[in-house]
Amino acid sequence: MIECAITINGERTMFSTSLKINPNVWNAAKQRVKGKTQETQIINASLQAIHNKLYEKALKLTPKGLFITANLLRHAHFNWKNF
Repeated sequence: MIECAITINGERTMFSTSLKINPNVWNAAKQRVKGKTQETQIINASLQAIHNKLYEKALKLTPKGLFITANLLRHAHFNWKNF
């Protein structure tokens, strides 16, 4: 199972992406799955989509004057607390 870790100013939180892979094909440096198979491309695209959504949520929270923390961003990602 691939876990997503968010770290902001030393605060870290994690959540499950629900994506499953063989640990032997994980590229830790790139934070992506190694290979060219269709399954690999789908998983890597899903990981990129999660990354993009987190980035977009952070951009939307900044003008609201909120101090962005790892937990706040995780909550916003899942639309908890009406973010």
